[in-house]
Amino acid sequence: MIRKAFLLSAAVLVVGAAAAYALPPDPIDLTYAGATYTDGDGVIWSNLKGTSGVTQPAGTGIYDPFLREHALGSGPGGDNGIEYGMNTDADPSPEPLDNVGADAHTHSVLMGTLKAVNIGGIDYFSYTLDLNEPDGGGQNYLSLDNIKIYVVGNAGAAMLTSMTDPMLNAGTLKYDMDANSDQTVWLDYDNSNTLKDHGSGVDDMQVLIPKSFFGSYAATDYMVFVAQFGAAGQFGHGADSQSYYGEDGFEEWRVSTGLNHTTVPEPASLSLLGFGLVGLAGAFRRKK
Repeated sequence: MIRKAFLLSAAVLVVGAAAAYALPPDPIDLTYAGATYTDGDGVIWSNLKGTSGVTQPAGTGIYDPFLREHALGSGPGGDNGIEYGMNTDADPSPEPLDNVGADAHTHSVLMGTLKAVNIGGIDYFSYTLDLNEPDGGGQNYLSLDNIKIYVVGNAGAAMLTSMTDPMLNAGTLKYDMDANSDQTVWLDYDNSNTLKDHGSGVDDMQVLIPKSFFGSYAATDYMVFVAQFGAAGQFGHGADSQSYYGEDGFEEWRVSTGLNHTTVPEPASLSLLGFGLVGLAGAFRRKK
Protein backbone atom coordinates (compact mmCIF):
# COMPACT_ATOMS: atom_id res chain seq x y z
CA MET A 1 0.00 0.00 0.00
CA ILE A 2 1.36 3.39 -0.93
CA ARG A 3 1.34 5.81 1.97
CA LYS A 4 2.25 9.46 2.05
CA ALA A 5 3.78 11.57 4.79
CA PHE A 6 3.41 15.12 3.54
CA LEU A 7 5.44 17.23 5.90
CA LEU A 8 8.41 16.25 8.04
CA SER A 9 9.94 18.36 10.78
CA ALA A 10 13.51 19.27 9.89
CA ALA A 11 14.46 18.72 13.50
CA VAL A 12 13.83 14.99 13.21
CA LEU A 13 14.86 14.29 9.63
CA VAL A 14 16.98 11.16 9.53
CA VAL A 15 18.53 9.95 6.29
CA GLY A 16 19.85 6.40 6.52
CA ALA A 17 21.49 3.91 4.25
CA ALA A 18 19.41 2.28 1.54
CA ALA A 19 17.24 -0.53 2.87
CA ALA A 20 18.33 -4.08 2.25
CA TYR A 21 14.89 -4.90 0.89
CA ALA A 22 11.99 -3.11 -0.75
CA LEU A 23 9.82 -0.97 1.51
CA PRO A 24 6.67 0.96 0.63
CA PRO A 25 7.47 4.64 0.04
CA ASP A 26 6.74 7.50 2.38
CA PRO A 27 5.19 6.13 5.56
CA ILE A 28 4.83 8.39 8.56
CA ASP A 29 7.90 6.92 10.23
CA LEU A 30 7.72 7.20 14.02
CA THR A 31 10.18 4.38 14.66
CA TYR A 32 12.88 6.69 16.02
CA ALA A 33 12.94 8.84 19.14
CA GLY A 34 11.65 12.37 18.75
CA ALA A 35 10.10 11.83 15.31
CA THR A 36 7.38 14.40 14.62
CA TYR A 37 5.35 14.83 11.42
CA THR A 38 2.65 17.27 10.42
CA ASP A 39 0.56 15.81 7.61
CA GLY A 40 -1.36 17.63 4.92
CA ASP A 41 -4.44 17.86 7.15
CA GLY A 42 -2.54 19.69 9.89
CA VAL A 43 -2.59 16.61 12.12
CA ILE A 44 0.57 16.23 14.24
CA TRP A 45 2.06 12.77 14.82
CA SER A 46 4.79 12.29 17.43
CA ASN A 47 7.00 9.57 18.89
CA LEU A 48 7.09 10.42 22.58
CA LYS A 49 10.43 8.87 23.52
CA GLY A 50 12.54 11.51 25.17
CA THR A 51 9.61 13.94 25.41
CA SER A 52 9.43 15.67 28.77
CA GLY A 53 6.09 15.65 30.54
CA VAL A 54 5.40 11.96 29.83
CA THR A 55 4.80 11.06 33.44
CA GLN A 56 1.92 8.61 33.17
CA PRO A 57 2.75 5.68 35.51
CA ALA A 58 2.53 2.08 34.36
CA GLY A 59 -0.56 -0.07 34.76
CA THR A 60 -3.80 -0.40 32.79
CA GLY A 61 -5.84 0.54 35.83
CA ILE A 62 -4.02 3.88 35.99
CA TYR A 63 -3.63 4.55 32.28
CA ASP A 64 -7.39 5.11 31.81
CA PRO A 65 -7.82 4.03 28.15
CA PHE A 66 -11.10 4.18 26.24
CA LEU A 67 -10.15 1.42 23.77
CA ARG A 68 -8.03 -1.72 24.03
CA GLU A 69 -7.54 -3.91 20.96
CA HIS A 70 -5.30 -6.75 19.83
CA ALA A 71 -4.91 -9.29 17.05
CA LEU A 72 -6.90 -12.46 17.69
CA GLY A 73 -4.21 -14.48 15.92
CA SER A 74 -0.43 -14.32 16.14
CA GLY A 75 1.54 -12.65 13.39
CA PRO A 76 0.55 -13.88 9.93
CA GLY A 77 -1.54 -16.68 11.42
CA GLY A 78 -5.09 -16.54 12.76
CA ASP A 79 -6.56 -13.22 11.63
CA ASN A 80 -3.29 -12.30 9.88
CA GLY A 81 -2.15 -10.14 12.76
CA ILE A 82 -4.54 -7.31 11.92
CA GLU A 83 -6.17 -5.46 14.81
CA TYR A 84 -9.47 -3.71 14.27
CA GLY A 85 -11.14 -2.02 17.24
CA MET A 86 -13.88 0.44 18.14
CA ASN A 87 -14.74 1.94 21.53
CA THR A 88 -18.14 0.75 22.75
CA ASP A 89 -19.92 -0.44 25.88
CA ALA A 90 -20.97 -3.60 24.05
CA ASP A 91 -18.81 -6.74 23.92
CA PRO A 92 -18.65 -7.50 20.17
CA SER A 93 -16.36 -10.53 20.40
CA PRO A 94 -15.57 -12.57 18.40
CA GLU A 95 -14.79 -10.58 15.24
CA PRO A 96 -15.38 -8.24 13.43
CA LEU A 97 -13.93 -6.17 16.29
CA ASP A 98 -10.74 -7.18 18.09
CA ASN A 99 -11.70 -5.32 21.26
CA VAL A 100 -10.33 -6.65 24.54
CA GLY A 101 -13.68 -6.92 26.27
CA ALA A 102 -16.17 -4.23 27.17
CA ASP A 103 -15.19 -2.98 30.61
CA ALA A 104 -13.64 0.04 32.26
CA HIS A 105 -10.87 -0.01 29.64
CA THR A 106 -13.02 -0.19 26.47
CA HIS A 107 -16.05 2.06 26.66
CA SER A 108 -18.14 4.76 25.02
CA VAL A 109 -17.03 8.40 25.25
CA LEU A 110 -19.21 11.51 25.35
CA MET A 111 -18.00 14.47 23.31
CA GLY A 112 -18.67 16.73 26.29
CA THR A 113 -15.91 15.00 28.27
CA LEU A 114 -13.17 15.80 25.74
CA LYS A 115 -10.74 18.55 26.62
CA ALA A 116 -8.89 20.40 23.87
CA VAL A 117 -5.25 21.43 24.22
CA ASN A 118 -4.14 24.70 22.66
CA ILE A 119 -0.83 24.81 20.80
CA GLY A 120 0.22 27.86 18.84
CA GLY A 121 -3.30 29.23 18.95
CA ILE A 122 -4.87 26.05 17.54
CA ASP A 123 -7.12 23.75 19.59
CA TYR A 124 -6.44 20.03 19.24
CA PHE A 125 -7.89 16.85 20.64
CA SER A 126 -4.97 14.79 21.92
CA TYR A 127 -5.02 11.01 21.42
CA THR A 128 -2.19 8.92 22.85
CA LEU A 129 -1.29 5.28 22.23
CA ASP A 130 0.31 2.71 24.51
CA LEU A 131 1.98 -0.04 22.45
CA ASN A 132 2.36 -3.64 23.57
CA GLU A 133 4.41 -5.63 21.05
CA PRO A 134 7.24 -8.19 21.31
CA ASP A 135 10.65 -6.92 22.37
CA GLY A 136 13.03 -7.31 19.40
CA GLY A 137 13.42 -10.02 16.77
CA GLY A 138 11.90 -7.78 14.11
CA GLN A 139 8.49 -8.21 15.77
CA ASN A 140 8.72 -4.99 17.74
CA TYR A 141 7.20 -3.00 14.85
CA LEU A 142 3.53 -2.23 14.24
CA SER A 143 1.70 -0.31 11.53
CA LEU A 144 -1.19 2.02 12.28
CA ASP A 145 -3.22 1.84 9.09
CA ASN A 146 -6.33 3.88 9.73
CA ILE A 147 -8.20 5.99 12.24
CA LYS A 148 -11.81 7.06 11.77
CA ILE A 149 -13.69 9.19 14.29
CA TYR A 150 -17.47 9.58 14.18
CA VAL A 151 -19.85 11.74 16.18
CA VAL A 152 -23.19 10.03 16.79
CA GLY A 153 -26.12 11.77 18.43
CA ASN A 154 -28.09 8.69 19.44
CA ALA A 155 -27.73 7.27 22.95
CA GLY A 156 -27.72 3.78 21.45
CA ALA A 157 -24.28 4.54 20.02
CA ALA A 158 -22.87 3.44 23.36
CA MET A 159 -23.67 -0.17 22.37
CA LEU A 160 -22.38 -0.34 18.78
CA THR A 161 -21.18 -3.80 17.73
CA SER A 162 -19.96 -3.30 14.15
CA MET A 163 -18.95 -0.77 11.52
CA THR A 164 -22.09 -1.65 9.55
CA ASP A 165 -24.46 -0.68 12.35
CA PRO A 166 -27.09 1.67 10.85
CA MET A 167 -26.77 3.90 13.89
CA LEU A 168 -23.10 4.53 13.15
CA ASN A 169 -23.89 5.27 9.53
CA ALA A 170 -26.46 7.80 10.71
CA GLY A 171 -23.70 9.63 12.56
CA THR A 172 -21.11 11.96 11.04
CA LEU A 173 -17.59 10.94 10.05
CA LYS A 174 -15.50 13.79 11.42
CA TYR A 175 -11.98 12.51 10.81
CA ASP A 176 -10.55 9.91 8.44
CA MET A 177 -6.79 9.45 8.45
CA ASP A 178 -6.92 8.32 4.79
CA ALA A 179 -9.47 10.83 3.52
CA ASN A 180 -7.03 12.85 1.40
CA SER A 181 -4.13 10.42 1.08
CA ASP A 182 -3.53 6.76 1.88
CA GLN A 183 -1.39 7.04 5.02
CA THR A 184 0.34 4.52 7.28
CA VAL A 185 2.17 5.23 10.53
CA TRP A 186 5.13 2.97 11.42
CA LEU A 187 5.68 2.36 15.13
CA ASP A 188 8.45 0.61 17.08
CA TYR A 189 7.82 -0.75 20.58
CA ASP A 190 11.58 -0.89 21.22
CA ASN A 191 12.12 2.77 20.32
CA SER A 192 9.08 4.60 21.59
CA ASN A 193 8.60 5.56 25.23
CA THR A 194 11.64 5.62 27.50
CA LEU A 195 9.61 3.77 30.13
CA LYS A 196 8.60 0.83 27.92
CA ASP A 197 10.56 -1.62 30.07
CA HIS A 198 8.28 -0.73 32.97
CA GLY A 199 5.38 -2.49 31.23
CA SER A 200 2.23 -1.13 29.66
CA GLY A 201 0.61 2.07 30.79
CA VAL A 202 2.85 4.75 29.29
CA ASP A 203 2.34 6.91 26.21
CA ASP A 204 4.33 5.84 23.14
CA MET A 205 2.71 7.93 20.39
CA GLN A 206 0.58 11.03 20.26
CA VAL A 207 -1.68 12.28 17.48
CA LEU A 208 -3.04 15.82 17.74
CA ILE A 209 -6.18 16.30 15.63
CA PRO A 210 -7.42 19.88 15.13
CA LYS A 211 -10.70 20.42 16.97
CA SER A 212 -11.96 22.22 13.88
CA PHE A 213 -12.43 18.82 12.21
CA PHE A 214 -15.29 18.11 14.61
CA GLY A 215 -17.34 21.23 13.88
CA SER A 216 -20.40 21.66 16.06
CA TYR A 217 -21.60 18.89 18.34
CA ALA A 218 -23.62 18.40 21.51
CA ALA A 219 -21.99 17.45 24.78
CA THR A 220 -24.28 14.39 24.84
CA ASP A 221 -23.10 13.14 21.42
CA TYR A 222 -20.87 10.08 21.37
CA MET A 223 -17.34 9.92 20.00
CA VAL A 224 -16.88 6.64 18.14
CA PHE A 225 -13.20 5.93 17.50
CA VAL A 226 -12.14 3.17 15.09
CA ALA A 227 -8.50 2.11 14.61
CA GLN A 228 -6.77 -0.55 12.53
CA PHE A 229 -3.24 -1.92 12.97
CA GLY A 230 -1.06 -4.49 11.25
CA ALA A 231 -2.14 -4.30 7.60
CA ALA A 232 1.36 -3.29 6.40
CA GLY A 233 2.42 -6.92 6.93
CA GLN A 234 5.99 -8.14 6.85
CA PHE A 235 9.07 -7.07 4.89
CA GLY A 236 12.27 -9.00 4.34
CA HIS A 237 13.24 -12.48 5.44
CA GLY A 238 15.19 -14.15 8.20
CA ALA A 239 17.11 -12.11 10.74
CA ASP A 240 16.65 -8.92 8.71
CA SER A 241 12.85 -9.15 8.54
CA GLN A 242 10.47 -6.57 10.01
CA SER A 243 6.94 -7.55 10.95
CA TYR A 244 4.35 -4.80 11.23
CA TYR A 245 1.62 -7.25 12.30
CA GLY A 246 0.04 -7.12 15.73
CA GLU A 247 1.81 -9.94 17.54
CA ASP A 248 1.58 -9.61 21.29
CA GLY A 249 -0.72 -8.03 23.86
CA PHE A 250 -3.17 -5.21 23.39
CA GLU A 251 -2.71 -1.61 22.26
CA GLU A 252 -4.46 1.05 24.34
CA TRP A 253 -5.86 4.42 23.26
CA ARG A 254 -6.37 7.37 25.56
CA VAL A 255 -7.84 10.82 24.86
CA SER A 256 -7.41 14.12 26.68
CA THR A 257 -10.43 14.79 28.90
CA GLY A 258 -11.11 16.91 31.92
CA LEU A 259 -10.34 13.88 34.09
CA ASN A 260 -7.03 12.45 32.90
CA HIS A 261 -3.42 13.29 32.14
CA THR A 262 -2.68 15.12 28.89
CA THR A 263 0.64 14.69 27.11
CA VAL A 264 1.70 17.58 24.89
CA PRO A 265 5.05 17.89 23.07
CA GLU A 266 7.36 20.58 24.37
CA PRO A 267 6.69 24.03 22.85
CA ALA A 268 10.34 24.18 21.75
CA SER A 269 9.85 21.03 19.72
CA LEU A 270 6.56 22.18 18.27
CA SER A 271 8.04 25.48 17.15
CA LEU A 272 10.26 23.50 14.80
CA LEU A 273 7.26 22.08 13.00
CA GLY A 274 7.14 25.16 10.81
CA PHE A 275 10.28 23.96 9.10
CA GLY A 276 8.27 20.98 7.90
CA LEU A 277 6.27 23.27 5.66
CA VAL A 278 9.02 23.20 3.09
CA GLY A 279 7.64 19.81 2.10
CA LEU A 280 10.36 17.48 3.33
CA ALA A 281 9.11 13.92 3.05
CA GLY A 282 9.66 10.24 3.69
CA ALA A 283 12.70 9.60 5.88
CA PHE A 284 13.71 5.96 6.21
CA ARG A 285 15.96 4.20 8.64
CA ARG A 286 17.54 0.84 8.08
CA LYS A 287 16.64 -1.45 10.98
CA LYS A 288 19.27 -3.97 12.13
